[in-house]
Amino acid sequence: MVGTMHVPRQGAEARHGDVGLLLLNGGPVPRAGSGDLTAYLSDRLAGEGMPCFRFDLQGLGESSGPSWRDGDVFWRRAQLGFNDDAVTALAEFLCRRFHLRGIMLGGLCAGGVLSLRVARKLGRRVLGYVLLEPNIRASPAVTRMEKLRRLVGRLGNLDELLAMLTGKNRYAKLFRPIQPGLRRIIEKRAPLRLPADVQRDVVAKWRRATCKGVPTLLVVAQDRDIDHHVQAVVRTFPPAKRDVIRTVRIPNSNHILLADDSRQRTGDALCAWVDESFPPLTHASPKQAGGVGL
Repeated sequence: MVGTMHVPRQGAEARHGDVGLLLLNGGPVPRAGSGDLTAYLSDRLAGEGMPCFRFDLQGLGESSGPSWRDGDVFWRRAQLGFNDDAVTALAEFLCRRFHLRGIMLGGLCAGGVLSLRVARKLGRRVLGYVLLEPNIRASPAVTRMEKLRRLVGRLGNLDELLAMLTGKNRYAKLFRPIQPGLRRIIEKRAPLRLPADVQRDVVAKWRRATCKGVPTLLVVAQDRDIDHHVQAVVRTFPPAKRDVIRTVRIPNSNHILLADDSRQRTGDALCAWVDESFPPLTHASPKQAGGVGL
């Protein structure tokens, strides 16, 4: 795996202590991202004194491995955990190599979702999330194994089970006598019900981390599809725990956060959130930041 380290400006290296940021590929694209978004964000934050890393996953950019010719195939494999072990090992390596107590994980779209997937494996190493337009939707099941996995997942979720028992299928007919009571339960649980097309395992990990106080910066294009979808997900989290999620909604933007001044607004939000979540330890007059290959 090949990556780039954005070295903190001279004199500001310890400004945020021993914390770093790792940004992952936003789908099957090189680590710089569309319009060099992740490179720009890493430069901004390195200028504030935090080491930042951008890495290509297997088969992407400069990293070795078979190329991903089909974006849908990459997305399906990622949802099944194809990159989980690689990201876990990478984050552990960076913490040891650069003497970091922990790291923030994130990226655009798929990069943000992958960050949430590895939360449990990394444990205390994960100090925060930077989720940029995270697409938490699950791809439609294609193979029999995927369909079986989805069915088992639905049976293990109360809301999905209630929907099945009151829906239009041959099994629901058996529960017709108690369906009025089941529908009343559904109505009471409506505010807590996740969208039907969500990646439930990813949401469960995000909810668990949020309840433990792990902060999240969530940047979305205002009033676009992912904005509405992810807000429906966050509303299912315990109200008392949601304050660790900082949501920044950028007007007149797009999915890759490059329309108008979206890139600058995203950078401003990231630097402000880091200052608040990891208060500066020193006040230095830094010089220019730069990137080095790893």
